[in-house]
Amino acid sequence: MRDLGALDVLINNADRKRAHLLFGDDGRLWGIDNALSFLPYPRQRTVLIDLGGEALPLQAADRVQSLASDRARRSALEAELARLLEADEVVAFGERLDALAAHPVFPVLDPWDGRPFEWW
Repeated sequence: MRDLGALDVLINNADRKRAHLLFGDDGRLWGIDNALSFLPYPRQRTVLIDLGGEALPLQAADRVQSLASDRARRSALEAELARLLEADEVVAFGERLDALAAHPVFPVLDPWDGRPFEWW
């Protein structure tokens, strides 16, 4: 779940809930999304509430830092994202990538700031 959480920070997934996580028959974790991602402004990431302040897993932190520092890979990814997203969304992604690479820690979120509560 922590690797998926790192991805959610990067893409600014605003609506990940535990009910959006499914385990496959092979034990792999699948994240089901509804497209509330890549917003250019900060949004609450509900499943990350329990991870706030924890360091990213080492492998995830290494991948984030590698992508942030590899100009060719980063440029190619941002070009691909630019085909799909608004310019400010691509810029915000780059800013989140740089911030997470510099400080590979899950953000601390306000537990009462717009957090929807699941009904089951």
